[in-house]
Amino acid sequence: MKHLLSLAAIMALASAVPARATIYYTFDESVFYAATHNQGIDTFNDLVALAPLPSRTRTAGSYTYEVDSPVEPYGWGTSSDPTIAPRYRGDPLIFSNFTGGANAIGGYFYDTVNQYTYYAGDLGLVATDASETLAISLENAMQNSFVGFFSDTGILSLRVRSQTDYTTPTVNNLVLARTGTDPVVNAPEPAAWTLALTGMLGLAGIGRRRAGRG
Repeated sequence: MKHLLSLAAIMALASAVPARATIYYTFDESVFYAATHNQGIDTFNDLVALAPLPSRTRTAGSYTYEVDSPVEPYGWGTSSDPTIAPRYRGDPLIFSNFTGGANAIGGYFYDTVNQYTYYAGDLGLVATDASETLAISLENAMQNSFVGFFSDTGILSLRVRSQTDYTTPTVNNLVLARTGTDPVVNAPEPAAWTLALTGMLGLAGIGRRRAGRG
C-alpha cells in the first residue's frame, strides 16, 4: 500500500517536461506489480520439455512478444510446471518485439543443470531501450528469484544468460505490463511518469546502474 501512496504523491507533484529514456529494475515482485498495470503472464504451460517451441511468437495476456536464442528456444521444466530455456547450455534467451503498449517486463529467472534440476547459479540480464543498455547480475538465483525492468520509452529487448558454461538459463512466468496511465512504446513520455517512477524507486527499492555485459 505504501508503494501506491508514494507513487500517487509523486505523480501529483510531477511536471510534464520531456525526459530522457531511463531503464530501472527491481528484484521485488510486489514493487513491480505496484508500479505497473494490465499485467499479462506467459506461464509456458503449453510447452513440452525437450521440444522446440511451436512458435517463437508468444502471448502474455493482451500482449505478444518474440523469444529467440542462437539455435532455438526449447520447452523445459516438468509437465506440471513447464518453463523455457535455450536448446544449448551457455546460449542466451532473448525476448523482444513487444506489442500492445508493454513497457515493462519481469519474471522468474534462474539456472538449471537439466530440465528437472534447479541450480543456484548466477545469471546476467541485459535490458535495452531506445537510448541505453543496462546489464545486471542475479546472484545465487532461486526458482522464485524475480527481476523486473521498466523504461519510460519501452524495453526493446531482454537478454538472459547463465554465468557458467554448465548450466542453462531458465525463465518462468514471464510478465509484460504497462506503466503510467497511457504508455507508448518507443516514443518519449512526459516527465510526470518518469519523476513518479523515479521517486517510487528511491522509496521502494528499485535500482539502476550501468555495467558491462556479463
